[in-house]
Amino acid sequence: DIAGRVGGDEFAIILPNTHPRDVTAVLQRIRYRLAARTDIPLVSATAGFVTFRIPPGSVEEMIHAADDLMYRGKRRSAGNSSTPRIAPR
Repeated sequence: DIAGRVGGDEFAIILPNTHPRDVTAVLQRIRYRLAARTDIPLVSATAGFVTFRIPPGSVEEMIHAADDLMYRGKRRSAGNSSTPRIAPR
């Protein structure tokens, strides 16, 4: 697993060979842990994730696909994960 800051307030987590339900569990744990912190200001988190049967040619393509879903989630309502999508590739 790889996690890192992509820029500003955006982070990426790459979870190879992970089923979408397990990704949802990871995102929920992150959300619960952020909510439990009392030493930081209240934060909200919107997540987008995508799974691939066959990974695209670059990490940038993966991030772009997840980013699209994250922004859809932000438009719907802050603090909610967007619906997972399995890429057709």
